[in-house]
Amino acid sequence: MCECIDNVLRGNVKPTAGQKRRLKKHVHVLANLADSKIDWTKKQKFLKTQQGGALVGTVLGVALPALIQFLASQIAAARK
Repeated sequence: MCECIDNVLRGNVKPTAGQKRRLKKHVHVLANLADSKIDWTKKQKFLKTQQGGALVGTVLGVALPALIQFLASQIAAARK
């Protein structure tokens, strides 16, 4: 999850305008989750304090399609 957030923040995964709008209100939490200097127990607290799981669903909605596309391209390259 933290790696997905890091990729979104670095621009490796391009969210749509609607996804950007939904992620914008969580930008501080996302930055804390992507920060390698913050230990895992604090990151778990950030995830647990999110109401309704909106943050997790939004991040996965952005990162999962990009991850699937990447894996598919890797599998196709390995078959050649």
